[in-house]
Amino acid sequence: MNFKSDQEPRSWHRAARLLAPYVLPYRCRIGSAMVCLLIAVALRIVEPLPLQFILDRVLAEQLSGNAATNEPDAIAILTVCAIAVVLIACVRAIVEYLRVVTFAWIGNRVVTQLRRDVFQHLQSLSLSFHNRARSGDLTIRLVGDLNMIRDVAVTALLPMLASVLILTGMSAVMLWMHVWLGMLAISVFPLFWLSATKSSRKIHTAAKQQRSREGALAATANESLSSVKVVQALSLEHHFADKFGAHSQKSMREGVKTSRLSAALERKVDVMIAIASALVLWQGARYVMAGELTIGGLVVFLAYLKRGFKPLQDFAKYTGRLSKALAAADRVLEILETSPDVRDSPNAVDAPAFEGKIQFRNVTFGYRADTPIFKNVSFTIAPGEIVAIVGPSGVGKSTLLSLICRLHDPDGGTILVDGHDIRDWTVTSLRRQQSIVMQDNAVFATTVRENIAIADADATDAEVEAAALTASAHEFITALPDGYNTLLGERGANLSRGQTQRLAIARATIQSPPIFLVDEPTTGLDEQNERMVVEGILRASEGRTTLIVTHQMEIATHADKVFVLHQGEIIEIGSHDELMGKEGVYATMYRNQQQGRSKLEYALQQ
Repeated sequence: MNFKSDQEPRSWHRAARLLAPYVLPYRCRIGSAMVCLLIAVALRIVEPLPLQFILDRVLAEQLSGNAATNEPDAIAILTVCAIAVVLIACVRAIVEYLRVVTFAWIGNRVVTQLRRDVFQHLQSLSLSFHNRARSGDLTIRLVGDLNMIRDVAVTALLPMLASVLILTGMSAVMLWMHVWLGMLAISVFPLFWLSATKSSRKIHTAAKQQRSREGALAATANESLSSVKVVQALSLEHHFADKFGAHSQKSMREGVKTSRLSAALERKVDVMIAIASALVLWQGARYVMAGELTIGGLVVFLAYLKRGFKPLQDFAKYTGRLSKALAAADRVLEILETSPDVRDSPNAVDAPAFEGKIQFRNVTFGYRADTPIFKNVSFTIAPGEIVAIVGPSGVGKSTLLSLICRLHDPDGGTILVDGHDIRDWTVTSLRRQQSIVMQDNAVFATTVRENIAIADADATDAEVEAAALTASAHEFITALPDGYNTLLGERGANLSRGQTQRLAIARATIQSPPIFLVDEPTTGLDEQNERMVVEGILRASEGRTTLIVTHQMEIATHADKVFVLHQGEIIEIGSHDELMGKEGVYATMYRNQQQGRSKLEYALQQ
């Protein structure tokens, strides 16, 4: 990937825009930290002065034999100067401590709030974004990139701010002490600026590529570990190891490149500083011999020179880390600048309590503009009705449920609940009155009780158990080692698929929502688990508007209505008995499935 020459300045601007809203609330603390910083810089400037006083007023006079003070007074002056050095160092240590702690406090809070907002924004992004993104890379952005921004801000950016003030102060003092020596000392600044600007752009480009490689590395690791059963079953360990190793090698190369560029910049700065120091020493010694400068003045000037050039060395040292932080900020901003496809309209309000009437009016939708899945679909579902949606695979049965709960918005037409366009309501208030059981349901790494009550934090133990009884889940839950307090593995590793589905039904019904959506609940289940899941769904659907997407025609027999979806249109609507009497597509699908089951049962009996 190629980056324009203005990439780094633009990155600084983007990073500032990212952090400004989070930093501004702490401006009082930042102000106090800046006061500490200014005090520390001032103390660094006056720190060498006792040395100059001793050299010029005590040692030089004593060595020349023209001492204006006797030995006891000289000892007293030495003592006072020594105490002054210690006091200056102690006060500077205190204010530096306060500065570092304050900036660290601010940095941690800023990143904590930023991480929460980024995570919340990630969760609000549409499915189209998550279908394209890789979860491992998003995790790196959410954790690794934000941690890098915090660490670099506290350990590099803020020290560099102090270094800039020190450089400014030391340069002013050197010019005040001796104009020509001062100009000689700062003559290397333009060379440093040119070298640093050129190198830092290359370092930033390499750092951004390295962060991208690390994201791909994490995505590959997450992909392999989340499917470790399949990986092991198909002996794909070497395939993923090679893929992981390839990404690791690319990341290593970019890391080495960044280190090489940073090291080269540091060595260039060292050479420039050495040349400037040699020139100052050579010219300064001549000024001392000519009587234009004292020995103490030259020693202190060299001390200021050393401390004044320290920020240049720091900048060279921190350039690599700053570039990585800028790259991390770019990656975080890429998330925050992504807008969800589905979001609240400006005039959206909270939805009232639903009765459950659902209408589609000429709804058209497609994941791609040139390939619609639905074309002018219209239907009405009365409150409390159970509707089964059947049809061949890939015709958009599950997509229809996604439209009702606004995981997607239609390209044309209107979806109404209780006679109102669902886009007139906030997404949160709409989804709060719906529950959904998906084909692949999430089981969280917590207790059974918390998995069921996760959508209703105020649910009592009795309500949790009632939901489990409704979903035909109470029996298997009580058989677990710790019952409702059993800790479940990640993604429900210690549950069967049927148990997972029943747990999801219990979770979906605990809030008693007026609209109940079910997507292929019996896929991959044996007959016993299928029967228990269906029983749970039928109990959970009592008194609720229920839509069940299914390939099992037997489930459709329990529905008040059946919608047959085919090639983007609903071609048949009616009850099971009505559609069987029409001898149409539904009747053919039902009989074919029943005959298939009969043949399988006969074969098993034989």
